[in-house]
Amino acid sequence: MRDMAVDKLKQAYLPEIDILKGLCIFSVIVIHTVPRELLYDTLYPFHLWQAVPIFIILMGFNATRSAEKRGLTSLADFYNKAYIERQFSRLVVPVLVIYALSLLLSIWFENDPYFGYQTLLLKFPMTGPGNYYVSIVLQFILLFPLLYVFYKRHPVAMIVTCFAVDVAFQLMSNNDVMMDEHYYMYTGNILRYLSALALGMWITKKLDLFSKRNAFIVIGFVMSLVYILLEDYTSWQLEAFPSRWRSQTVLSFFYPLVLVVLTIKYYPSFLKGAVAKFVALLGKASYHIFLVQILYFGLDVPFTDKWEEVSLAMFLGLLVNLIVCFGLGLLFYFADKKVRKGWTATRAGKRWKAFHRPSY
Repeated sequence: MRDMAVDKLKQAYLPEIDILKGLCIFSVIVIHTVPRELLYDTLYPFHLWQAVPIFIILMGFNATRSAEKRGLTSLADFYNKAYIERQFSRLVVPVLVIYALSLLLSIWFENDPYFGYQTLLLKFPMTGPGNYYVSIVLQFILLFPLLYVFYKRHPVAMIVTCFAVDVAFQLMSNNDVMMDEHYYMYTGNILRYLSALALGMWITKKLDLFSKRNAFIVIGFVMSLVYILLEDYTSWQLEAFPSRWRSQTVLSFFYPLVLVVLTIKYYPSFLKGAVAKFVALLGKASYHIFLVQILYFGLDVPFTDKWEEVSLAMFLGLLVNLIVCFGLGLLFYFADKKVRKGWTATRAGKRWKAFHRPSY
C-alpha cells in the first residue's frame, strides 16, 4: 500500500495547511482577548499557545516546498530581482500599509508614536500584540535562502546548527538588559524560532514519524510534552532561559511540529463543509488578519479589555474582536489580492507590448 503521507507531499496544494493557519489565527485573537490565568484550565499551552510556533513551522515548510517546485538550488536563484519583487509585494507591502495606518492613528489619537532603532525591524509607531511576528517575517525573507541552500546540501548539519544557534540565543538573552531595555530585540528576533523553522523545512522530505529519518522527532515530542507540562503546571522552571517565553522555546517546538504532521497526514478528507471552507479562507488571509489585529488591539478600544473572570461580557467581547479582526482582515486580504493581480496583469501587458513593438 502506498504511503498516504508521500502522496500528500506530492500534492501542489495542501488544504490542511490553510485549515491549520485558520485555527491558529483564531487562537491568536483568543489569546489577545482572554487573560492567560483564565485559559490555563483549558490546557491552552497545548493548543492556543502553539499558534505562532505552528505559523513558523509552516513558514519553513511552505517556503521549502515552493523553492523545490521552482527548482531553486543556489543563492543566485534567490537573491535576484524576481525573488525580491515577489516577496516584497506579497509580504512587505501589506506591512507598509498597516505601518502607515498605525502612524496616522497614532497622530490622530495624540499618542506618542514610536521611532527608534527598532523601527528598522518595522516596529509600528502604535504597536500592538504580535508586532514581533512582522519583524520575524521580514528577517525570514533574507535568511531563508541561506538556510535552504544549507539544507539541500547538508540537511543534518543544518538542523544541528539551527538548534545550536537557537539555544545559544536563549542563553545569551537571559539577562535584565535584553528582557527590559531591549525586549523587542528578543521577541522580534528570528533566532528564537530558528529551530522551529528548520523543523518545518525538515518534514518536507518525509512525514512518517516512525521512519528512521524522523526518529529524533518522536523523542523530541515526548521531551516537549514533559517540558511544557513542567513549565506551565508545576513550580519547576528552566532558569537558564528567559522566563516570559519558557514554554515557547527550542525545547517545546517538537510538540507543535507533531501537530502539523498529524494534521497533514490524517485530516479527514470528508470535512469539506461550509465551516471547513471558512476556516481555510481564514487561513489564506491569516497574514492580513494578523496585521489587522496588531493595529486593532493597539488601539486599546473597549472590546480589547482583558477580563478578570469568565463572564458573558467576556464572550461578547471575544465575539466582537473576532468579527472585527476577521472582517477587516478578509477585506484587506481581498483588496491586496485584487491590487496585486491588477499590478501583475499591467506588468505582463507592458512586457508583451515591448516584445511585440515594431522594429521600424
